[in-house]
This record gives sequence, structure tokens and C-alpha cells, in this order.
Amino acid sequence: MPTAAEGKVFIGANNGMVARDAKTGATLWTYTSPRSSLVSSGSTPSAAAVKQGVVYMGFPSGAVVALDAETGNVIWERALPGDIYHGGVMSSPVVAGDTLFVGANNGRFYSLATDTGQILWSHEIGTWVGAGPAVSGNTVVAGAWDGNLYAYVPGGESAPRWATVTGTVSDPETDAPIAGAKVTAIADGQDTVVTSTDDKGHYRIGLPASTWTVTAAKRGLIADGRSTAGVTVGTTGNETADLKLIKVAHPVAGKSTYAPDYGNGSTRTDVVTGKEYYYLANDKIRASVTPYTAGNNLAGGLGQGALSDIMLNDANGAETLDWGEMLLRPSLTPPDSWDRPNDQLDLPDLAVDGAAVVGNGQYRANPAIKAQVRYETLPDAPVVKMTVKLTNTGTTGYQGYFNYMIDPDSSADNGRIPGFSGVNPGLKTSGWTGNYVYVGADAATTNGQAAHGLAWALDTPAAVGAYGYVEGLYYDATMAPGATKQFSFYHLTDYATAGGDPTGNIAKWTDEIDLHDTAVPDAARAAGTITAGGAAVSGARVALEQAGTAVATASTDAQGKYLVKAPAGQYDVRVSKLGYQTATGTVTVPAAGSGVADVTLSPVTVEASYGKQIGSGLVEAGYGDVMLENDKLSMAIADAYNDSQLSGGTRGKPVDIAVRGMADQFDWINLPYVSATQPTGGSAWDIRSVVATDVQIVQATGDKAVVRVSGPVKGFTGLTAATTYTLKRGDDFATVSTELSNSGSAPLSVWTGDAMDHDAAGQASVIPGAGVVVPGETAVYVPTKPYIGMTGADPQVFGLVYGTPAGAFDVYAAGNWVMSRFNVDVPAGGSYTLTRKLVVTPGTDAVSILDGVSAP
Repeated sequence: MPTAAEGKVFIGANNGMVARDAKTGATLWTYTSPRSSLVSSGSTPSAAAVKQGVVYMGFPSGAVVALDAETGNVIWERALPGDIYHGGVMSSPVVAGDTLFVGANNGRFYSLATDTGQILWSHEIGTWVGAGPAVSGNTVVAGAWDGNLYAYVPGGESAPRWATVTGTVSDPETDAPIAGAKVTAIADGQDTVVTSTDDKGHYRIGLPASTWTVTAAKRGLIADGRSTAGVTVGTTGNETADLKLIKVAHPVAGKSTYAPDYGNGSTRTDVVTGKEYYYLANDKIRASVTPYTAGNNLAGGLGQGALSDIMLNDANGAETLDWGEMLLRPSLTPPDSWDRPNDQLDLPDLAVDGAAVVGNGQYRANPAIKAQVRYETLPDAPVVKMTVKLTNTGTTGYQGYFNYMIDPDSSADNGRIPGFSGVNPGLKTSGWTGNYVYVGADAATTNGQAAHGLAWALDTPAAVGAYGYVEGLYYDATMAPGATKQFSFYHLTDYATAGGDPTGNIAKWTDEIDLHDTAVPDAARAAGTITAGGAAVSGARVALEQAGTAVATASTDAQGKYLVKAPAGQYDVRVSKLGYQTATGTVTVPAAGSGVADVTLSPVTVEASYGKQIGSGLVEAGYGDVMLENDKLSMAIADAYNDSQLSGGTRGKPVDIAVRGMADQFDWINLPYVSATQPTGGSAWDIRSVVATDVQIVQATGDKAVVRVSGPVKGFTGLTAATTYTLKRGDDFATVSTELSNSGSAPLSVWTGDAMDHDAAGQASVIPGAGVVVPGETAVYVPTKPYIGMTGADPQVFGLVYGTPAGAFDVYAAGNWVMSRFNVDVPAGGSYTLTRKLVVTPGTDAVSILDGVSAP
């Protein structure tokens, strides 16, 4: 059940919770209980209690937690006893003063201290206590599965409040406080206790009497001996333990016995506290190399010295890699077989070499084949580079393949290879169009689970594989006695991207490996920054053109920067983005390195151009279609796009249309249609006789923008249609004029007009005299004013206002679409012209708005 408080909505789900912005619905943070659910479904019906910036929540794992409402950081976590079907918290907690009351499925009702999570008292009811308690005065009432209500009043004994440990976590070089650090306390015979530091680096943790080890950890920071302290706690009072964490600004490597901060939602952690392991880190990621081995889904690598963990350093990133293994395999059959213990490369001899970890070892099945692997992170990139050197010290040759294979265990693992459609295409020995293999979700996620990528730059693999549950790179490792093989490749991690292609981030980092790896020669590129009024412009399309043809394209990032590979040479740089006038520049791309071209944009006044899209909604048009826009509206006219409903007749028709800054609500406007008979029936709009063979920008900008579309009308000998769209500065309409020309020797009687298809929520037709008509049966309407229109739940009004009397046409509509029907004569050797205003304006009173529009 959701809880709304302090400008946020807190929702429990799947043994965790998510906090969303109450106004926008945007995800602010997520939390997943680190303990397994004691309920098979993971159902999380508890509603959070929120008080003074703290969120209190119960989970089916049996955990009750207090979280910082702003950040989701853990203040405390308390596990209530229980087991499968006899544990878990379904009750919604309630706060009264400094006490938290909550029931549990273990049959008990609890009172906890709000500051530490200490259990102050509990009462055995004997059956599930799933109802949320209620507090009135000095009485708390709880309902249980046995159908009874239980009331509790002051008078019994409560446990003495625990002693506390307080301290500050800071950087050892600057003494700067570290906010959001995870502080863990462990003692023999006691439950592990966890809290987080506040924005000043302070923490406070309540502990029962014992000798405790208190340790700090945080994403992107390195723990050493100063990150832990031993503290003996009595029954009362306070002890102090200040801790240190090392900030990472560049690639580093080392060895440690302290587990990294895995956060919550990590599915396959491989570091065991107290066991020595090796780490790699930079400002973007942290990775672990484990000298100890373990089976599938257990903590450790399948082979000694394997890369076992890799995770992003941001607040939400989860660690999902079960293992990365290195194999020598005699053949590629079967390519996805990963459980090959005799084919493992073991690297028991591990050492730190500057910012790298180097492992030395051998092939299990033939120790004469020696192996050395160098692991290092690339600067300012979520990438681990691995350089493998194999040496055959034996007297017989080896024939086979080296295979780096990974097993990501996130909630959605689909493999993709660029150049092959669909997911999990299997083994490929050629045909890929990008230097990477992707595995991860099919769309952007909010659970912190990042995708993985395997990439290469200088050394192309003999084969690549994407199977979903495992992915791999395969290199030819055939060696004669005394021979050596060496190759480098990369393991990347970043989130799936939104917008249809989830591989975008992995593809970007792969494309930019040469910028981060000094061993890879710089590619030829154009680079620069796009600004407007001194501010960066993100999401602008940058096209490198030669003779008017785009050779390469890219989009600007959040800082307005772009990078685009292209063959060496001179290029025109064309920059376009909705809301800005298209701007151009020139750049010389060198044979290696980057030619620089910065371009400044200005707000659009009026323009017709290619290379733009409306930012949201039912967007269908692409960069190959014409965008007609001013400061009031945007309209895409199809040139390359072909709508399935108007297939063969889409070109030259409006397919996206919106008020400036608002979402596209339209599928299409069939403007115009021409028919020999009066259109009727449920698909009356489906008339594709007007075929545009030419789309021209007649005037791109200035006092107006003009687009002309022309072509034959199928089924009518000698009949052609030419439609001109004219948009002026400051107008909330475009004037659209269609001329039907008859070059034949006989007059033609035709039905013509326009059909509109609004496809978004609340779609309805606007018909003068009938008002707003919701979807239903088709019907004929006699308009009282010369227009048709559509509207929806989004506050935008769309209309076609004709320059004819209302009696010149009738209206045919089904609510979810509407069309005008004119019966006109086109004389032999003459023409007929239909002119209308295509209105696009904000508002909700569609009838009043369109009633007030003057005829063209």
C-alpha cells in the first residue's frame, strides 16, 4: 500500500520499496531487503510510516528498517525472527513518540526504539499479526489472524535502551566528511547492525553490550585498516569510533579483506569479509579478483584469480555478475558450455602492479600452457581491460580457443550482437557490425541492475556468443611448442538505455575505448560543444555532411558535447534540435585524433528542416522527415516515414504534431484524400490515392517556412495534387492549401477532404454543432461552422478550419477519428483549391477555441 508524505510516494514491492516524486512520478531511490523473503511471492503489502524525514517499513524478509526519506540510506535494520511461512512482516508499522509498533508473521507483536531499532518488548500472540496497529492515547491496538484485537497499555517491563557508538567517517587526506557511508557492526553471537552516515559524515548506532568490530564502506571509496575499529560496548553510555575511507579519482588497484559496499539489490556478491581478495577501481566502477574458488551462484570465482565482481560506483548500482571465467577449449562445440572445470585457467599467483592486478598460472588440463592476465580499469570509464598472454612451454602443440565467458544474474539478461536481429542469437563467427556483445535488460531499468558488455579494439575475436544466460568472446589460441599468444579485450558495465535500443551506453563506451586506453591509437573524429546563450544543449543531432549527404551522426550529451567517428577529410557540420534554428559549421577530421567544431544555436523563429523530432509522445517521424516549426507549434511531414495504416500514401502527410514543449498526440492526418465515391464505413479514412512523389522545402526560414508536396492521384487519369504548408512566425496554425489539377479532357467529380487520427488518451472528435464526440459508431454530422477537430486528455486542441462555408461539406466520424467530405468538380484543364488552417494550440475547451478561429 503506498504512503504519501514529504513530497514523495513510498511503495512496497518485491521485498523492497521505491520512493517516487509525488508530482512527477520519477524514481528517487530504491531499496531491496538484503535478506531473503520468507513469503514465496515476495509480496510487500506493508505501508510505510514516515516521520521527521525517516521512513519506517516492514518486509516479507522479516526485516524492519528505518531509511532516510531523502536518500534511501539505511539508518537501522532489525531482523525479526522467523522462517518460511512463519515469518516476515506484512503489518504496516506505526510510530508513537520514540517507539515503533509492528506485528510479524512469526506470531509476535513488537515495540522497537525508533532511533536504533532495538526491540524494547514483544508479546506472543501465536498467529500471524498482519494488520497495522493503531495508537490512541496511551493504548496501541493490533489485530491478528485469529480474529481478535489485542490492546496494550503502559505498565509492563521494557528492555533498557542500548548503549551507542558514534563517530565520523571522513577522507584521510582532506578530513572531508563522507555522507552516505555504510557503517556495519559485527560481534560474536549478535545480529549484524547497519547504519549510514548523514550529510556531515556522522553516524550513531545502538548496540547491546559486547565487543564489536565497526567498519565503514561506500561505493567508489576504498577501505583500509583505518576503515575499521574495535569497540567494547557496555550496557549504557556512548563509545566513539572515527573511521576513514579513501576517495578514488583515478585507476587504482590493491588487496583487501574488507568487503565493498554492495548496496542493496546485488544478486551475486563474491567477496567474503575477512578473506583476502584483489580489487580494481576508478571513479566509475569497482571490480574484484578472487584467489578463492566456488561453485556456480556461490561467493568466489570458478577459477583462481578470475574477475568475480564488477559494479558501478553510483548510489543505486547493483552487483549482478556471478562469475567471469577464462577457459581453453579444444573446439567451439558446444559454444555455450560453461561448466568445464578441467578447461579453467587458474591464476593463483596474484600481485598488484601499480594500478593493475596481474595473475600468473596455468591451464588445468595441461600445466605446460602458462597464462598471465593483467587486469586494469580505464580512466574515467566503466571498463576493465584484460590482457591475456598464453605461452606453450610444452613439447607438443595446442589447438583450440581461449574463451572469456561471463554469467550475469540480473532480473533480465538478454544477449545482443550488433548486426543480428532479436535477442540471444548464439555463436557468430562473422557479420557483427559493432565491436561488442551486450547482455542486460531490453529497456531502461530502475532497480539499479546494470547491463554488461564484452568489447574489443585491437584484437578481433574469432567468434562471439550471446545466449542470455552466458556471453563470451573466443580467440584462436592455437600454439606450437614454445609459441606465445597475446590479446586484449574489455568488460564494460552501464545501464540499459531508453528509447528502443538498450545497448546505447555499452555501444558508446566501446566506441570511445581509444580515448581511454593509451594502447589503442586514436580514431579519426569530429568533436565539439553545442551551446545556446552560453548554456550546453543536450540531445542535439550533429551530422557530418559532404555534398549535402550525411556521412556520420551523433547526439550531444548532458554537457552539450559530441564525438563522432568519420574518415579523415573536410565536412560541413549541421546541428539540429527542436526549438532551435538549424546551424552549421565546418570541421577537418584528421587521420588520427579529433578535429574540433563548436557550434552555437539560437531559438527558432520559424523553420522547415530535416534532422529534428518532437521530444515525446506518439513520435513516429525520424530525422529523414521534414519538421515545420515556430515558437508555437511543431509538425512533422513524412518524407521517409511510411505509416502502416497509410502505407504507400503517408509521404507528404503530417504524422507528428504538437504544441511547442508538449507531447505528440497524433498518428497521422490524411491530408488530403481523394475518392471517386463518398467515403463510408469504419475504415472510411483509409484512402491512399494521393501519392506524393516530391517533397520540397521551398523556403526554410525568414518571415515564413514553406513546404510543397506534389504527386499524382491514383485512379484518376490526369489528376495531380499539390499541397503547400506555410507557417509564419508567432502563429498557432499553418496555412495548408491543396490544389487538385486536371490535365484531362473531361471534368472530374470527386470526393476530397482530410481525415484526422488522434491516438492518445481521451481521444475525441470536435464537431461544430455536435461538440466533443467520444469514440463510438460512425455517424454523419452537418457542421454549423467550417471546421473539424480533435482533442484528448492532454490539454492540446487540433483543428482544420476551412476557407469554405460550413454547408460546403459534411463530417463523418467515429470519435477516435474524424473526416471532412467535400463533393467537388475539377474542370478539364482546370483545378480546384481547398485551403485550411491546421490549428495546434493549448487548451481544454476545444469547441470554444475552434469556434473562435477565423477562416483562412
